Amino acid sequence: MASFRDLLASTKAQIREVDTAGDVASVLDWRLDDSGLRSAGTGPLPWLPGIPEALVDDPQWGPYLAARAARVRDLRDQIAEQVTATAELPSWARQGQGRPSRELLVDVAVWRAAMSVDPADRRPTGPTQLAKAPNRWQAGLNTSLAGNRTPALAEWADVLDRVLVHPRRDPFYPLLAERLCAISRAGLDAPAMVRRALAEGALPDDHNAAALWWRIAGRLAPAVASQVAGDLHLTNYEGKSFQYPDYVAD
Repeated sequence: MASFRDLLASTKAQIREVDTAGDVASVLDWRLDDSGLRSAGTGPLPWLPGIPEALVDDPQWGPYLAARAARVRDLRDQIAEQVTATAELPSWARQGQGRPSRELLVDVAVWRAAMSVDPADRRPTGPTQLAKAPNRWQAGLNTSLAGNRTPALAEWADVLDRVLVHPRRDPFYPLLAERLCAISRAGLDAPAMVRRALAEGALPDDHNAAALWWRIAGRLAPAVASQVAGDLHLTNYEGKSFQYPDYVAD
């Protein structure tokens, strides 16, 4: 068995130094397990590990875990049937992206159900998952969704790519582009509003697309906000609800 010192000296562990890590064990676990599946193979969902070999034939745990995995697959299939049986798009898919493929709609629906994503959460894949296998699957879903370019993204991609941190990984990115286009259609100077918002200071590293929208939204009159967002209340990047002020952009 490899010693802790051997693990620290391994190539994968030393991709970056670990001395300043708050939890060295967690960092090593992330780096040394390529798939995040604990060398157990893929389970009933792409980001879940399979049943460990040592437990497959266990008379008590083997049948129990097999039944649990079968239940998860059954629920997955039920969700897939529900998604493919309707032509109506879920609310998260009506916010700036092109229409996702049926397969992608199913994948996101299964993900949201498995992760208990709040139905009111407009981010397609919800909060960022930190565990390695879920994190990678979530990143793949977000990348696939970002590939659905719309006229709004075509118009705003160059600007947003310059001012945002990793915009293509941000689920709010296509929604921000769509709302900026809606502001322009309402007769306001959207580029000027972006410049004013950026002049307020650096955006936070996390959720910076939503943070940029939060700043812009504060300059919109209720009537304009209603056209852009569908109602007078939005949720900011910290999850707080607010009422638009009764004034237009200056």
